[in-house]
Amino acid sequence: MDAHSPDPAHPLRQNTRPADPVSKVYRTNEFFPAEKVDLSSSAWRTAQLRFKGDTVDMAVEGIWTRQLKRPNFDATKRKLLWMQNGGEKGIEIDDVVVLPTP
Repeated sequence: MDAHSPDPAHPLRQNTRPADPVSKVYRTNEFFPAEKVDLSSSAWRTAQLRFKGDTVDMAVEGIWTRQLKRPNFDATKRKLLWMQNGGEKGIEIDDVVVLPTP
């Protein structure tokens, strides 16, 4: 999870990277442990991320769910970056839809 801090001593700071020249903040990426999810069948699945306040509910259609809570989730979303390891056969993503919460 990508985040930033103006604190040069932040415990998650990537020490090899200097502060951004424009914003003057340091990258503080948080890495989560890998989780195995059985996607071996060739069926299409829906992945959803639902942000509400400082919480995000994540789901892959009927086989995996998680909830994360972080203070910076409450910020306005300008873009979404999804990264996934698709293994030897890769992964195909289709019909990406981003909707505001009513």
